[in-house]
Parts: sequence; structure tokens; C-alpha cells
Amino acid sequence: MNQPKLLKQCREAGITHLKDGRPIGRSCKVPELMEALNMPTVKKGHATWKPAQKLQVHDRKPGFRYRWREDDPQNLQRAIAEGWQFVNPITGIPGEHDEPGDGQKSLTSNTEYRELRLMALPEEVAQARDEYFRERTDQQTAGLKDRLQSDLDEEARKQGGFHTSATGTIVID
Repeated sequence: MNQPKLLKQCREAGITHLKDGRPIGRSCKVPELMEALNMPTVKKGHATWKPAQKLQVHDRKPGFRYRWREDDPQNLQRAIAEGWQFVNPITGIPGEHDEPGDGQKSLTSNTEYRELRLMALPEEVAQARDEYFRERTDQQTAGLKDRLQSDLDEEARKQGGFHTSATGTIVID
């Protein structure tokens, strides 16, 4: 709403003064006029804006982790072997679907967006997967520490003695 329309509405309603006693006129701001007319006030502050999320997952069901997968037969077969399931766009939960084979496009009720297909993994399987990768990372990190320590020991022998150790946290960026 703009100020002239609000001023006209105040005149038509017989409102001549604001709640604080000031007369209504051109010096009044739009929120003040709206308050005098008992209209909902405009939201104060900056308008919030966020980019559209075309790949947002609606109707997430508890007990599943969702992920968009590239619509590539090898990628989808690997995902299915890991326990990922296609998501039905109507129910929002994994269901029985025909798997695409030999590069053919599936005509099933899968949730799709361009070259992506929505898949879900049961939470128990996802936690086991997380634990597996955490153990693999710990093994690799321990191997890196052992290798660093052996390199430090070798360098100490070459230089004549000062011994150092590889302690601390390894951060991989």
C-alpha cells in the first residue's frame, strides 16, 4: 500500500489522529497509517531471499538418508549394491522399481530431475557405512603417522641422533 491510498482510507474512516495524538497528514509514514487503520503492518527489516533449491527433498521420511544420484547405469548399479533404493515421488519412500538396464531409460515412478534420480538409504545401513569409512580413515591416518615416524627415525639416524616423534592431530584439507 502507498501513502496516498492510506491517507484517503483514514479520511473515509473518519480517523484524524494517530494513537500518539499527532494529526494524520503527509508527514505520516505508511506503517503508522496502517496501524491507525488496524491493518497488519509490513514486515520490518530486510526482505529475506534465498536461491531456489531445485533438488530439495520434500516429504522426507524418518529412518532414511536421501541423495541425488547421477542417472548413469554403472553409478546406479553400484548404489543399489550398496543398499540405496529409488524413491517413489508419491509416497516419498523407497519402493519396488524396475532397474534400468543396458542404458535404457526406466519408465517407473522414480523421483527424477534432469539427469539425477533420488535415492534413499535406510538409516541403519547409513550408520554402518559411516562407521566403515571412519575405520578406513583411521587405518589410513595411522599408516601415515607410522610412515612419518619411520621417516623421522631414519633422518635422525642420518643426522646423528636428535630423535623426534610424530604426535598430534592430522588434518587433511
